[in-house]
Amino acid sequence: MIICFEGAPATGKSTLAKQLSSQGAYRIAEVNERYTRPADESRYWYTEKQFERWSDAKNLDQLAILDGDVYQPIWFNWMYSDRTGIRWEDNLRYFERHAERVGVPDHYLFLWVEEQERQNRELTRSLSQGRTHAHARSKAIKYKLMRTLAQAYFQALAEAFPGLVTISRLDDLDIELPQEKPRTQIETSILLGFMKNWLTSNTPASILEQGA
Repeated sequence: MIICFEGAPATGKSTLAKQLSSQGAYRIAEVNERYTRPADESRYWYTEKQFERWSDAKNLDQLAILDGDVYQPIWFNWMYSDRTGIRWEDNLRYFERHAERVGVPDHYLFLWVEEQERQNRELTRSLSQGRTHAHARSKAIKYKLMRTLAQAYFQALAEAFPGLVTISRLDDLDIELPQEKPRTQIETSILLGFMKNWLTSNTPASILEQGA
């Protein structure tokens, strides 16, 4: 069984994943934690590492927790195309060409906290890692809009595929491992088709306007 945790940075998803690891799950860390970026990073290096994470998850005999969505290169670039330099459409086509190398998690858990709380957590974490206050503050506000935009995507995903997504405020880390269940029957091509249609029909600006 494969469960994916998602949410903006400093919402507690990695903390929760690590806690569940102590109960017998296996946490597969996000790309930037698990791998060292090469100096000559290729255009799709980050996506290739997502494929590796998926391969590791599906070959486990225990509950696998993906700390971060393997499809993030698509929807993250939809949110922040001005920062990444890669169009989300290009990443989606790359996934389509390599659809046999990735699958759909059995369940998504999208976690959130109030934005000010999230920023305070990120600020504290960054300062503890030795960043200057200015750098820490910049990092804390960098993903201010991510919860709104990512949550809109995962809410749409939940409506399109009932039972696939749980969206929850993270108040209590003392939870039990989910019960075992059969792997999802959603095919990669179906999910990619949904992503293509939804991301094309919804722009970050339109989502933010709806929430204003």
